[in-house]
Amino acid sequence: MTKTPKFVESFWDADITSTRGSDVIIRRMKEGRKVCKELIEYLSERAKAEAAFAKSLKHAARKLEGTLEIGDLGSSIRALKSETEHIATAHETAGNDLSSLSIELSNFNKEQEVIKSQKTDLLQRTTSNKSSCHSKTVTLREKYMQKCRERDTADDVYASAKKSVATQTKDLMKAEKNKEKAFESMKHADTAYKSSVDTLEGAHRAWESNMAETCEAFQKMEEERIYLTRNVMWKITNVDSQACVRQDNCAEKVRQVLEKCDIETDLQTFIENYGVGQTHPEKVPYISYYERKGSQSTQPTLSRSGGTRPRQPLPLVRNLSGGPPISPPPTLSRERPTRLPSDDEDAYASISTTTPGNRMANVVRQHDAKIVVAASERL
Repeated sequence: MTKTPKFVESFWDADITSTRGSDVIIRRMKEGRKVCKELIEYLSERAKAEAAFAKSLKHAARKLEGTLEIGDLGSSIRALKSETEHIATAHETAGNDLSSLSIELSNFNKEQEVIKSQKTDLLQRTTSNKSSCHSKTVTLREKYMQKCRERDTADDVYASAKKSVATQTKDLMKAEKNKEKAFESMKHADTAYKSSVDTLEGAHRAWESNMAETCEAFQKMEEERIYLTRNVMWKITNVDSQACVRQDNCAEKVRQVLEKCDIETDLQTFIENYGVGQTHPEKVPYISYYERKGSQSTQPTLSRSGGTRPRQPLPLVRNLSGGPPISPPPTLSRERPTRLPSDDEDAYASISTTTPGNRMANVVRQHDAKIVVAASERL
């Protein structure tokens, strides 16, 4: 089984003054925060893009009124409009989901920034204290070493003076005082040096403990960041897949309607609803002006203005008894009759009196004939 890697075991340096380990993990926290910011900006821009695309799709769908087309093709156009609106809704939902992920990651990044700042500040304080104690210890150690050398020198001088027979008592006493003074200075330097070493040791233990806690805290934060970042990106792909599935379903619905669209059926529907008939207009004949004029000159007739015009045939007279139309009587002369029937002659002797219906028909005929005669005279 693979051992789980740990920060607390991987970021130490043998040099007590080195900060490479803490610098690496602090820099990693900053880089992780920057990665989160980049992902947050990506999600924000994606959400805006999805919202804008959804708005554009809705605007495009409104262009399809679908009221002018009939039949299955009209149904297909209306289905395309409806499903385009559904696709727009799917992208709008995707934009909202991406915006929620952006907010979630932003809140997480802020929480991690607070924890990182606290841990980093504490680690920097202990590191600074350790460095200060170490510098002081180095200074006191050098002083201690110097005092030790001065003591050794004083001891050597005193030993030499004591062995020499030419040394006076005064000089020997002075050498002895210098020896004692050097010893006291060395002793004070030794005490200060030991004290600084103890202080440095305490600062080092505090820094080491804080460094271990920081490593553990940063490792936990890094694990959470990696987990959440991976989870957010996984959700992004799910949002995209879901939007694509919805869009494909909408496209499939349009395809199902289009499969029912038949050219002949739509043409037949249009003809049945809007057809006006099958009779073609008759051919318009060519009429020559001169031939028409010559035809008119062969059949002159007197017009009211003194000119001539062709005589038009009289229209058929409607039969009031419900029978077929009655032909007009032959054209009568404009001259009045020279003789009227006398009182002894019966004007209606020729009328048959067989039945009342026939008599009524004969009366109608005579009445209509009189109307035609009167019209001819007016002409």
